[in-house]
Amino acid sequence: MGSCVRTQVLICRVRRHKLSRIVKIAYSLDMQDPMRSESSTPANFVEQLQRLPELTSVFNPWRDFDVVNDSGPTAPLVRASQLVRYLEQRVKTTKLVLIAEAPSWRGAKFTGIAMTSERILLNEQPGVPANAALRRLGERTSCPSKYPLSHFEQTATIVWTQLLKMGVSPFQFVLWNAFPCHPHEAGNSCSNRKPSSTELELTKGVLVTLLNLLGNPQTVAVGKVAQNALNLLKVPAFAVRHPAKGGAMKFREQIAALPILKGVLQSGHH
Repeated sequence: MGSCVRTQVLICRVRRHKLSRIVKIAYSLDMQDPMRSESSTPANFVEQLQRLPELTSVFNPWRDFDVVNDSGPTAPLVRASQLVRYLEQRVKTTKLVLIAEAPSWRGAKFTGIAMTSERILLNEQPGVPANAALRRLGERTSCPSKYPLSHFEQTATIVWTQLLKMGVSPFQFVLWNAFPCHPHEAGNSCSNRKPSSTELELTKGVLVTLLNLLGNPQTVAVGKVAQNALNLLKVPAFAVRHPAKGGAMKFREQIAALPILKGVLQSGHH
């Protein structure tokens, strides 16, 4: 068999005079179909994420380097490594996947892990020990000179604290998003917006691959966007309110009442 050419493109968005230019840096990775579903390991899955097509006003945390807001050029590699570790520690034990809308700029944009903030990874979030997310302390990738404090993300804090408070083992659930990358307003990478139907359609294979990787566990849609995405994929899922925009109390009530969580809790006590 012939050898594969191993290259990948790292996208660096640089704001200059309210416009963005794109810098492309090559580094090692197999170049294949970006939506190819062969993801038998967490590392394969993250490579699939890195191969996703470039989209306007969308930041790929595991490939893209934000020159203005990232700590340095290795930031996307740190985020990719953290997601691989997160999934490796759960790939054989996951009973439940919670799927929200899309990454937040205060969350997965800088950690690489859905609904997980830098404060959680650095053991700076009360009620959520760092070793619940990763067994070894994680790293921040936001620029310390621009952001002296590591980022706090409200949805991440609400979701993690609620599940841990209920006694769910952190290695029995995985957090993810219907749209894997961070959609932002044009010209402002530190903002959030709802992913478009086109964006969801282009990346829907990612969710299928993740669920297959984890053994097709029970799923919970967190919010309407995730619920619609799972309906389109014909993935059966329970649905709960998204905790953002005043929905925290309803989210806590609905997640606590889910019948599937009783089975997860019972299996965790064996």
